[in-house]
Amino acid sequence: MSTQTIVLGIIIVIILYVLYLYYFGDSSKKSLVGMHDATTPSLVSAGSMPPGASVNYTFSIWVYVSDWNYGIGKFKPIFVRGQKTADLEDPPFCPMVKFDKNLNNIVIEQAVYSKGSETPKLEQATLENVPLQKWTNIIMSINNRALDIYLDGKLIKTKYFDGVPMVNSEADLVLTPNSSGNSEYADGFKGYTAKFMYYARSVNPREAYEIYQEGYGSNWLSDLFNKYKIKIAFMKDQEELNSFEI
Repeated sequence: MSTQTIVLGIIIVIILYVLYLYYFGDSSKKSLVGMHDATTPSLVSAGSMPPGASVNYTFSIWVYVSDWNYGIGKFKPIFVRGQKTADLEDPPFCPMVKFDKNLNNIVIEQAVYSKGSETPKLEQATLENVPLQKWTNIIMSINNRALDIYLDGKLIKTKYFDGVPMVNSEADLVLTPNSSGNSEYADGFKGYTAKFMYYARSVNPREAYEIYQEGYGSNWLSDLFNKYKIKIAFMKDQEELNSFEI
């Protein structure tokens, strides 16, 4: 197979992929962070997350805890979105997802507006017995007042809030944030996160299982793009005037 044929094939794949995303892509879906060292924070700006038409939203994340003794006796924050800033000192959160101080449980905190109140309060749900030292997929999905929590594609718990969940589309988000001087928190956790995704809508059990089935790695197309580059060159009289790569 000639080089020209390979390049032409890659270009065709790119065009078809772009067309597919344009006509059939999920505009509510956004990949936030790929493979990530969970002991260091990563900021996700509010503007990079697609806006939603309601209070519904979904986060999906893969976690791998390599050393549970890291930060023992402290909460290990996975990600947090604050009321004004993505800071552990700026509750109420929408949401805060963290490991328990001592048990291998995940605690989800979400600010809600109770009936007749203009001040949000935090409500909490716990996902118990999260596996350690293996890649695990966690999905939290809010549909009106219901919070669905999935573990490896299976619906484990549904929490019904006492009010309407608070969503601040102008608030940034931090993946595995630092403790910010809060003695109850460690700086993230020892391990990794991967394929951190946001949906500006709720997902159903079928979609949650499909997300889990996709795994924590990249897909074949992104692997292909990482391996091959296409160079577009502008020529005049066999001399290259300018070029760029995709």
